[in-house]
Amino acid sequence: MHWLKIHLANLFGKDKMSHDERIAFVEENKAKIMAAADDPIPAAFLNDEPGAVRPWWLDADSPWQALAACIEYTDAVRSPDPAAYISHLHIHQDGTCNGLQHYAAMGRDSKGAHEVNLATSDRPQDVYSGILRVAERYVNEDAELGVEEALQLKNRLTRKIVKQTVMTNVYGVTLMGAKEQIIARLREVKDENGAHVFDIMNLSKLALYLAKKIFASLGEMFTQAQETQNWLNESARRISSSMTRAALADTIKMAADARKSSARLRTAVKQAKAAGETLDCDEVLELWPDLGPGAMRRKRLDTLADKPMTPVAWTTPLGMTVLQPYRKMVTRRVATNLQNINVHDVNMPAQINSQKQKTAFPPNFVHSLDASHMVLSAIECKVAGLVFASVHDSYWTHACDVDKMNSILREQFVKMHKQPIMANVKAEFEQRYSDHMVPIVVWDYV
Repeated sequence: MHWLKIHLANLFGKDKMSHDERIAFVEENKAKIMAAADDPIPAAFLNDEPGAVRPWWLDADSPWQALAACIEYTDAVRSPDPAAYISHLHIHQDGTCNGLQHYAAMGRDSKGAHEVNLATSDRPQDVYSGILRVAERYVNEDAELGVEEALQLKNRLTRKIVKQTVMTNVYGVTLMGAKEQIIARLREVKDENGAHVFDIMNLSKLALYLAKKIFASLGEMFTQAQETQNWLNESARRISSSMTRAALADTIKMAADARKSSARLRTAVKQAKAAGETLDCDEVLELWPDLGPGAMRRKRLDTLADKPMTPVAWTTPLGMTVLQPYRKMVTRRVATNLQNINVHDVNMPAQINSQKQKTAFPPNFVHSLDASHMVLSAIECKVAGLVFASVHDSYWTHACDVDKMNSILREQFVKMHKQPIMANVKAEFEQRYSDHMVPIVVWDYV
């Protein structure tokens, strides 16, 4: 019954209270809970009769899940022995901004760990409210200086406005992406009369300003996480801009051969022109073979050889190798009677997309840690005989097994992060890319 009550309170948005407060909430609303289970949608409300009361469970954060929990709780209470009632409802245990939890653990960041509930506390910490407080401080400071955007946003920021940007920051959201998220949230802000608070023409400017303040707030609260993310970004940039020594030597030789062939052809053309003659195809191909059949494909391959083609790869704590597939699209123009159509040529080798390799690596790396922790936890839950399910960082089991599952989740998280994850990935990069070099263009000025 303990975890069933806590689950029910969580579904009504009470997940930031202490366990005792959540249980007290359920006890105080016991009559409403049982009434919802007995008659979820009263006929008066369904028929929209005057004076009909809106069902209480509809005000929950997750109404239909809350109704299922109300029914399960009511059945348990009315059973001969509630403590022995066999519940089939899955109880959810959610991580707190899971990406930041992994960053805090990797960086051994005690301050950040406290903010995302990796440290002991009387009640759950709310990282979104913490970021909100820092962002409000920045806005208030700017308002005192007369900054227009700050004056409009002062005293109007809410947890909901900053939540999505904080949640997605560790998964690679860009400044422009964060701006779009905040625009959507600012459109929802209305006054007591239901009118929009912010002028729609100013939303873009306000959202960009606030996005920068939220990013700055994250940097202040999670300094170590930001430094780790920057290191991962820079590592991916260098790797995806590199090529092996052998490939670099081949590229230099290829460029030299092309220059020689071009010079021979130019000389032959001049001599033929001086003699009043022309070169036939066989003579041209003999001087520059690359102009023959398949020249377009060879030209494309030669261009690729001049470009770095190294994707970022790493090994997860499970021992699984992950390779980022991001490459630039190769297009081919197809001429028709009506128009020219550009189509993606999947058969043509494509150049690595260095920008995408760089920006995607930190979120992909953290996701690989998420997945590793989930698999390790699932294996241990199976060994312990628990019914287990999960979606990303939300783990589910029956009420009677929540304590055991909680222990397993924490044990596997600690076990995984006892490994020197950052040192391991650094050593792997040094070994995997030890023969790689970053080409540098040197300009000769005459």
